[in-house]
Amino acid sequence: AVPQIEEMLPRSAAALSGGQGKMAALARALMTGTRLLMVDEPFQGLAPALARQYAESLSRLFTLRPELCVVITESNRALLDRVECRTLVLERGELQRQEASAVEASH
Repeated sequence: AVPQIEEMLPRSAAALSGGQGKMAALARALMTGTRLLMVDEPFQGLAPALARQYAESLSRLFTLRPELCVVITESNRALLDRVECRTLVLERGELQRQEASAVEASH
């Protein structure tokens, strides 16, 4: 579910880039069998192509693990358009609106 994770396996965590470190952390969290996953700014520091792969992986993850609840904080809403999810927009701690992703709305 995590892009390029197999390529990272032989390397130590200290040798990973910031974006690769985020993906390794996600893979490590998923291995615990958790049912709740909180991800803060998952696309920050990722190259655009890798961010796209990561978003697609998150969408596949929702299909493969429907029992998994994922809370994502992301300041750039456009990056979540490839992730099938329901979005809650908070401003100053108050719910402003709820919206479906572009992917979910097209189904």
